[in-house]
Amino acid sequence: MRWTGLACAIFGLLLGQDAPRKNDIKNPADAFQGGWSMVLLFVNGEEVPGDQANSGELVVEEDEYRPKLGANVEASTFKVDATKSPKTIDFTYRSGFLKGKTIKGIYKIDGDDMTICRGLSPEKDRPNEFA
Repeated sequence: MRWTGLACAIFGLLLGQDAPRKNDIKNPADAFQGGWSMVLLFVNGEEVPGDQANSGELVVEEDEYRPKLGANVEASTFKVDATKSPKTIDFTYRSGFLKGKTIKGIYKIDGDDMTICRGLSPEKDRPNEFA
């Protein structure tokens, strides 16, 4: 599986492992479960060098979302709403300077590709398109 995250600042593409089959998914958050490897990352519209992006990993277990880029790991919980268009995802941070704050985003999953677009701070509005 691949994960792509655009973040009015961040765009990442991750290759996942151990993901559930589409037919087995009852809860939209189940599609996120497992381990993912980043292959692309954009911050503020600029592509991060490949060697840095390739060091990125994501582990999702139940409602815990743990992205790692280099030595940085910022755990959060996440909630999705697949009834919206585009589908929404909210991250509430569990530690660090963003502890207790929520960042709003959108997501799409197409086969093994996951794309997430979100702001970098809680003050940013939810994106309404993948651009």
